[in-house]
Amino acid sequence: MEVSKKAKEMKKIIGLLSALSSPGIGLVLIFLGLAALVAMFVFLPFMIFSDADSYKPQSAGQYASMAPVQLDVDGTAYVWPVPTIDRISSTFALRDLFGTTRMHKGIDIANGAANTELQPIYSMAGGTVTLAGAASGYGQAIRIDHGNGLVTTYGHLSAQMNVAVGDVVSKGQLIGRIGQGIVGRSTGPHLHFQVERSGSAG
Repeated sequence: MEVSKKAKEMKKIIGLLSALSSPGIGLVLIFLGLAALVAMFVFLPFMIFSDADSYKPQSAGQYASMAPVQLDVDGTAYVWPVPTIDRISSTFALRDLFGTTRMHKGIDIANGAANTELQPIYSMAGGTVTLAGAASGYGQAIRIDHGNGLVTTYGHLSAQMNVAVGDVVSKGQLIGRIGQGIVGRSTGPHLHFQVERSGSAG
């Protein structure tokens, strides 16, 4: 009885070994081994070097300081500075400016001289006026500090402005008008509108 049991077990082992030695099974095992190695090399660095907490769901409040800061405390949408013109004549990009390639650090808003000159300009958000007058390159400009490192600049304006340095303005408040003709370094009437965050335009 014992001998027949052992013989059956031996047959099973021999059958298994012969199955494993067949080319098809061998290829499957090689493929599985390679897949395991690839998975190990891809995921092992993340498992070793990542923060264990990053695998757990976190509440937004823990990282509130990393979230984008709203321009206004009320969290509502910003105001487009020239409601009468929705055309952007020049974008934020590298461009040829008076014979040299430089970064145009804002957008230009214009729609032909007749539809652009003296159009009213409104503050995109609440803040404090830090410049209202002559500015190099812009001719006449207004700059508003909105807090948290956020600053907007409105360039190529008429010299007759509705605000002065130190004024606290609200979102959507009339601050000035687009200048007539060529104001500062420009090719025609337009608003140069620039947004900076911690000194960097973007």
